[in-house]
Amino acid sequence: MTGSSGTNGLFNCLQSYRFADGDFVVSGIFDFETKKANKWPITGGTGKYRGATGEADFITQKDGSFDDTFHFDS
Repeated sequence: MTGSSGTNGLFNCLQSYRFADGDFVVSGIFDFETKKANKWPITGGTGKYRGATGEADFITQKDGSFDDTFHFDS
């Protein structure tokens, strides 16, 4: 993390998502202060998502939750 606190820092994050037909992984820098979407690459997966590429958008909501959207390349 860089920054002086957890609410103004930059975090290097890795997330995996598990579904019945496979898993996929995204990784990137999360900017806690930005109010726009944090965009991370989809870096691969298993099952249906084997070799997956694309982009994940993470938008922080006012209540602190996230609206995650995944865009897979065909």
